[in-house]
Amino acid sequence: MEKNRIMTLEQRNRALGMLEAGMDVTHVARNIGVSHCTISRLWTKFNAAGSLKDRPCTGRPRKITANEDCYITLTSRRIRFASSQKITDQFYTTPRTIVK
Repeated sequence: MEKNRIMTLEQRNRALGMLEAGMDVTHVARNIGVSHCTISRLWTKFNAAGSLKDRPCTGRPRKITANEDCYITLTSRRIRFASSQKITDQFYTTPRTIVK
């Protein structure tokens, strides 16, 4: 049986239901198709946090806004053979209006 890499929220809830019903960790893991340590960590996480949802990840913050991204995309499509340096220069020198 192939092991899943990531459990969906539905699978997590199903595993939690089985654990609360009294099934053994190993049997739950075999039923869902993940390792027993994954189910153990899931159970520990639920007992500590009371939730099965993933924690929010920070990631890298965006440097430009969605409007600026749209402007750059449209400009690169209008001027197809322009270099990225030319588009960047035009971006910072041209007055822009907010598009909604």
